[in-house]
Amino acid sequence: MSSLTVGWADYIEIYFTTFDKGEPSHAHANYPVKVEVGAAKIWIMVDGETEVESVGKLSTKELKKTRRFLKENYLVLFKMWEERFGKLNIYGEPNKEFTVVKNKNTGELTLQEKGQLSPNETRLTNFMQKYGFTKISPTFEEIILALPENVWRNQEHLYAKLVQESQ
Repeated sequence: MSSLTVGWADYIEIYFTTFDKGEPSHAHANYPVKVEVGAAKIWIMVDGETEVESVGKLSTKELKKTRRFLKENYLVLFKMWEERFGKLNIYGEPNKEFTVVKNKNTGELTLQEKGQLSPNETRLTNFMQKYGFTKISPTFEEIILALPENVWRNQEHLYAKLVQESQ
């Protein structure tokens, strides 16, 4: 069995195994011995909540710490799962595939269903349709995508004018 340690909740090792590839995202937690016997198996859901399939040898306190770690780090763990297995299916979301997207400006990770536009891509698409643009310069695209939502709402019409004048 090959495994990848993805974190620690105090002295409890949290890891994925190569056997996990065909299953929805989950983690195993155990004392650092790298064996499946006695490991807890914990499903990670779309919002970071968890469901315990098996407790293994962990105490209630250890399990609580492990679940807290998973909740606090679920997007990073989803990203690691996706990189490790090439595909991210999430427990409780049958027939859906997800991807973790990193915001270029803030570095913030967000979860998105594959095939759907990100909020920024949606903003850009809506802007172009609303003002009848078929193409805008990469510089304007970057500016539009970087603006905070409240600034964008107040100044969208000004950017439309600037884009129009630049064409």
